[in-house]
Amino acid sequence: MSNRPTPIVDTIFPGQRVHLIGGASGAGKTTWLMQMIEDWRQEKPIYGFPSHPVPFVYLSYDRDTDDFIDTCDRLKIDPNTYNFVSPIEKDFDLPLLMMLEKLHKANPETKLYIVEGIASQTPDGKINDQRIVGRWLRQLQAFCKRYGVTIIGVLHAAKTKERDRYKEPRARIAGCGAWAGYSSTVVIIEEESADTDSSIRELMILPRNDKKFSFTLDFKDGRLVEVDRIVKQPKFWQWLKTIAEGEIFGMEEMSQCGLSGSRIYNEIDSAVARGKIEKVGRGKYCKKPDSVN
Repeated sequence: MSNRPTPIVDTIFPGQRVHLIGGASGAGKTTWLMQMIEDWRQEKPIYGFPSHPVPFVYLSYDRDTDDFIDTCDRLKIDPNTYNFVSPIEKDFDLPLLMMLEKLHKANPETKLYIVEGIASQTPDGKINDQRIVGRWLRQLQAFCKRYGVTIIGVLHAAKTKERDRYKEPRARIAGCGAWAGYSSTVVIIEEESADTDSSIRELMILPRNDKKFSFTLDFKDGRLVEVDRIVKQPKFWQWLKTIAEGEIFGMEEMSQCGLSGSRIYNEIDSAVARGKIEKVGRGKYCKKPDSVN
């Protein structure tokens, strides 16, 4: 349909929806989000998907201005280029919808609201109440439609032992199932292993109506950078190193890496999303220049 809202980022963040970013405290949610915003603002692709920058407000219930500036310093971001709002005193007690209405009246050109600490504003604090959370998220969705805006909310995901993690990543948001059920894309960032102390993070991007994407990240000089999956799942990526740039290949060639068909398809999705290969025909792919070092 031609009248569909322009996305914030193609596939990852469709326009005029409510999206969520979840992770345990210290997982790197804010770091990843602010790095993503910087690339998005410069119209750089996000994991291979086109960006569409718009005026935005960064509304933070989790951190005050000093904390925000400290994070900007670490990430080498100019805080003056952000429309950053940290509610204090009476504004902190305003219901989120009233706060958004107030902000939109003052900044009618805004098309994206980032709400850090969104769960703290759940009506009556009942983040585990399926009915209350679901109804509230639908109200936020209605606000998005009314004003043609998008909301990206940031909240916690439970930090659990490996054996206790939900198999479905969308369900790892802290609280009831309505958080994942009544939102569009869910992004989860968590430690590679919940049972060890590691700087490696697993990033899962879970669109409502598209395939899932996963990436491996590591902290380097205060930033989160992508780590080549060759470290974790070498077979496909070692095989890809043997393919010449521009060479076209299909499943027959890829099966030489020794993985099952389903595993190969998972790696294909990741490689395409990361801009390592591109689809050139039915079941055919081409290795892009400088795709694997």
